[in-house]
Amino acid sequence: MLKVRCPLGLFALLAFIPVAQAASQSLLPLERGAYALETTSCPQRSRAEIMTYWGDRLNQSTADCAISNVKSQGSVYTFTSRCKIEGERKRQIETVVLRIADKKHFVVVSTVNGKPDETAYKWCSYSAFD
Repeated sequence: MLKVRCPLGLFALLAFIPVAQAASQSLLPLERGAYALETTSCPQRSRAEIMTYWGDRLNQSTADCAISNVKSQGSVYTFTSRCKIEGERKRQIETVVLRIADKKHFVVVSTVNGKPDETAYKWCSYSAFD
């Protein structure tokens, strides 16, 4: 019987393959990259006006947010967002609602002081700050 020896480091590397594959899967039907407010010119955008989508994360400014529990009804997507905010110890967990027009445009639907509020975003680039 032929025995093949595999260095321990290779086993450690192989253990991460499913995680890497899961991270590459898009949870929302959006193009990956940077999105700016619909009303802002892409070259004129500031970091505060950018959201970035990386398949399993929808980040904004100083918030790194993991997406989970995605549900859709037509073009409306609801999901749980678990955010690590720079400078804060405790993660923020909230339900987010997006209305996705196409793979490069979405609207964040929320309620502010009991009134509906919508903020529209457009895709600008693959790199967040190019």
